[in-house]
Amino acid sequence: MIDKKRFISLAKFAGAIGAVVLGNYLLQSYLGKQAIKNSGIEVLSLQEALDKAQQTDRLVLADMSAVYCPTCRKLSNEIFANAQVQQQIASNYVYARIEYSSDAGDEFMQKYQVSGFPTVLILDNQGQKLTPVPLTFDPNKYTNMLATAAAEYAKL
Repeated sequence: MIDKKRFISLAKFAGAIGAVVLGNYLLQSYLGKQAIKNSGIEVLSLQEALDKAQQTDRLVLADMSAVYCPTCRKLSNEIFANAQVQQQIASNYVYARIEYSSDAGDEFMQKYQVSGFPTVLILDNQGQKLTPVPLTFDPNKYTNMLATAAAEYAKL
């Protein structure tokens, strides 16, 4: 049996740990929202991106990320905020961001067999998966991958 004093100590410790975890989650979420905002890229839902892609005959760049994920934040800060990457996206793609912790995230994971984040897929304008985009934080490589994919799938 745990005596009352020990129980109170354990409860305080658990509460402190919970406060640290919650505080970290809130901080990471705030930083993630700032990274998305500061990237300067227009954020659309998947359905909005598909509609726009159909109207403009472009592909969809579907980014499933979590707002609290440091790697996702790095992708926003170093890739999606890059002018060269943004130009490539504007020329050939419509960008969609799907939040992992949402109903849309659950649907996206099931439909496209996605198991983690960040995951970036290239979809046709009907929502069919064409190819995943490998994770890199090199804007030149990312731009080249997007350009190659756009050229390849333009032939379809």
